[in-house]
Amino acid sequence: MKKILLFIFLFLFIMESVFAQEDLQFYCTTKEVVEDMWITRISKERTISDVPFILRRKSDNSYVYCLEPLVYLNQKEDYTPYFDNDEKLKLRKETWDRISLLAYFGYLYPGHEEKKWYGITQYLIWKTVAPDIEMYFSKNKNGEKVEAYDEEIEEIEKLIRDYQALMKLDQTNLIFKNHQEWEEYLQDNSFVSALKKQKTESIYSFELPKNEATFGADIIYYHANGQNVYHPGELSKVDVSFQVEFLKGVIHLQKKNVEGVFLSEENHLGGAKYGIYQDGILVDTMVTDQEGKASSQELEYGTYTIKELSASQGYLVDQKEYTIELNQEDYPLEVYEDQIMKTVSIQKWYGNGTYQLESNAIFEIYQKDVLVCRVETDSNGIAKFSLPYGEYRLHQVQGRDGYYKVEDYSFVIDENWLDEPIPLYNREIIPDVPDTGLFDFSTYYQSWLQSILKVLYAS
Repeated sequence: MKKILLFIFLFLFIMESVFAQEDLQFYCTTKEVVEDMWITRISKERTISDVPFILRRKSDNSYVYCLEPLVYLNQKEDYTPYFDNDEKLKLRKETWDRISLLAYFGYLYPGHEEKKWYGITQYLIWKTVAPDIEMYFSKNKNGEKVEAYDEEIEEIEKLIRDYQALMKLDQTNLIFKNHQEWEEYLQDNSFVSALKKQKTESIYSFELPKNEATFGADIIYYHANGQNVYHPGELSKVDVSFQVEFLKGVIHLQKKNVEGVFLSEENHLGGAKYGIYQDGILVDTMVTDQEGKASSQELEYGTYTIKELSASQGYLVDQKEYTIELNQEDYPLEVYEDQIMKTVSIQKWYGNGTYQLESNAIFEIYQKDVLVCRVETDSNGIAKFSLPYGEYRLHQVQGRDGYYKVEDYSFVIDENWLDEPIPLYNREIIPDVPDTGLFDFSTYYQSWLQSILKVLYAS
């Protein structure tokens, strides 16, 4: 008996399907059931629990969705189509817009081709239209609630959120500190990869991936005594264009000589080359002018490290790295560079034929007319001092009584300089004897005797 009743039920169902396909506006078949999915809807008046069938419009086989979770489809009468909101439908614009987005990003959106996406989309549309009705996925007909399809639901919701955020960018001008901040802004956006591909200079354009099953405008089919039906259409806005600008600044570098150290005239501050790095990557270089000034190109706000790559003539390469946070249009940066210093040694002697080391002799060192330093010899007649590259003149200002000062001595410090003592000699002052025209024997004898004694002493 049960087999007979089952046969009659299947026969009537098949006949009903055929009738629906031939005479009605909408139909569904057992071939398009969403298997292993039950949706239970409960109100005070009734409870409906069933598996979703993909409902189609007869005219073109395009799929549609039900809008009322507790109303059955009218299989006997025609429906009236509406292309916009109407008092009969009683849908707020926000509700209509959300339904449209759910349908677009739901079933048959790229990656959502499985039938489960139809059932999930239908569930979300019902939840949108009737938020006060208890509704959930169940194990079976009128079964217990199960936590199912949470990831799929969140995926659709995220697509909608990202789309809405993207639409707000249309025809706008966005300002960011740098590309990193821009990337962080977009890193959680589903469309970021497409945006990158569309980049042209600072203009970004984007066209939404198409849901191939949607076309035309949204249509809601209304029936006073039956389930209202929604046919999804294309979104009214699927492309955006906007400009992205980045805040930029210029690094103004001022190279200076180390304070308190004589700056040689030959050692100008020009020609020093500095590299500007970000995340270890060289992004710009600067070369100083004669005054030690250099400026970068415009750089996006961010953290940079400045290193000297090659020094000015006569200078050591600065080993210090300068890390800055560029956060203004003009960023001043002072850097210091040490001159290459060479040691100079002099050794002072005094005498007349034979020479002895002279202590306490004082010399001044000039570069042109500029006094560079003042030195004094020690007990060994030696004075040591350091000078940067350049041309210098040594001038004695104090020495042993009764002796001439040495003549000025010029020398050049460069990369070929060798630290070897410079010997400096001066001779005794011998007074001139006035010429009277008479031979002074005593003076002659005394001079002759002194000469003999000096020779003996020297030997």
